[in-house]
Amino acid sequence: MTKLTFLRHYETKPDKDKPASEWDLSEKGKKAMLELLDSEKLRNIDKIFASTEKKAAITAMEAAKKYKVPFVSCEELVEVDRSRSGFIEGDYGKVVEQYLSCSKEFRYNWEKVSHVKERIEGFLGKICAEPGNLLIVSHGLFLSILLAGYFNRKPFDFWKELKFGQILEVDFERLKTYVAKHG
Repeated sequence: MTKLTFLRHYETKPDKDKPASEWDLSEKGKKAMLELLDSEKLRNIDKIFASTEKKAAITAMEAAKKYKVPFVSCEELVEVDRSRSGFIEGDYGKVVEQYLSCSKEFRYNWEKVSHVKERIEGFLGKICAEPGNLLIVSHGLFLSILLAGYFNRKPFDFWKELKFGQILEVDFERLKTYVAKHG
């Protein structure tokens, strides 16, 4: 495998009446997605893996059609499960900081970071024998847990800096070694 290209899904349209896992892309997000596909930046992709959540899957499906490559829907790539906590009003960044730092002050019923790390290990095992360049479309919290250490960043700092639609290129062997060492 030569390269992994991670893509954070595009901007969403929050809906207080639905879990975040069911949110769709905003009009701005859809436009940015189409601009990426028109740019040909992903033309060297051989296969696409994406979260089963609509906000990530839509980009993956459109890219697979445009570049005529296989698309695999992957449950391991879903965002941190926050469905038991409902819509969070107020300082969401502070909540994320507490979550990503595993603070004792964190009071929400979100998926445990340790479980997300288990999903990450499962996903890396799944793609281990995949040849070529892979595009992986996922979510901000998930990607922060997966990639912050690889890029020598703290998870919260990485999350704050990670933009909607941001592309991150990663060497698979180096990532696999990092995850094996640091969990």
